[in-house]
Amino acid sequence: LNNILETVREDDFVEYFLFPHIEACNEKEEETILSSVLSKANKIVKKYTTDYLWHRDEFKLVPRTSIYNSLSHIEGKKENLPPHLYGVSHYGDNIEDEWFIVFILQQLTKEINGSIARVYDVDGEFLLIEAADFLPSWAYPDTCENRVFLSDGNVHLVPPDSPEDCNISVKEAVSHIREKPVETLA
Repeated sequence: LNNILETVREDDFVEYFLFPHIEACNEKEEETILSSVLSKANKIVKKYTTDYLWHRDEFKLVPRTSIYNSLSHIEGKKENLPPHLYGVSHYGDNIEDEWFIVFILQQLTKEINGSIARVYDVDGEFLLIEAADFLPSWAYPDTCENRVFLSDGNVHLVPPDSPEDCNISVKEAVSHIREKPVETLA
């Protein structure tokens, strides 16, 4: 059974993160804010998905506070994330589900003030792959990890501080988008 689940995960999933703007200083405050944002997000999602037929897994978010916020990259690296709502959906043979999830995330970032989303699949930053012909000269797969996000319904690409410094954490990237949204707009 584990081998079957691993095969499914490797081939047909999309993972997504919604980072609401949280300035809470303790886990209890984070839980309260995340719960409120989750409630609002679920109402927004329902508005767009009521008549949608999912091929496999529907769009679903769960809260993750700073106690439970580790991101396990496909490559095996781990990173601590800011408090967020998290989801993973398997889409089977229906790639349209993956793109519908991107649409939902765009709507969430439009309708939940200050929220920023991240989405990737087995190919990594697939939004980057789809926009390959329109990327800045510094943008290559090895320089864009943790740099592609959605905010206010738009794709944002966080530029490196220097050509040699291509590493950035999700937390740093989210902060950069909040501080300089015009600079990061793709």
